[in-house]
Amino acid sequence: MDFLSDYEIELIEATVEEFAGKRTAFNSAEVVDASCVRIGAWQRAWENRGDSDRVRINPLHTFIGLLQKKEEDLTPVEETAFYYEAMKKF
Repeated sequence: MDFLSDYEIELIEATVEEFAGKRTAFNSAEVVDASCVRIGAWQRAWENRGDSDRVRINPLHTFIGLLQKKEEDLTPVEETAFYYEAMKKF
C-alpha cells in the first residue's frame, strides 16, 4: 500500500465496496480486474509490459485526455499527477 497514491487507494476501496454491496460471490481476481479498468494507468502498464515482470506506471495515464485539458480545468489530483511527471525530468 506504500506504493499507491491516495487516489488509487480510494478507487480500490470504492471497487471493493461496490463488489461487497452486490452481495454475490466474487473472487479477488475479479476485484483486481475491475480496479485495473478503473485505474487506467495500471491497465496501460499491464498491456505494455512485454516480457517484464515489473513495469513503470505513468500517473498521467490514469486520466483520460489529461494532456488536452487547459490548466485551469485540471482537478487537484490531475494537476498533481501532471506536475509529478514533469518534475521527474529535472
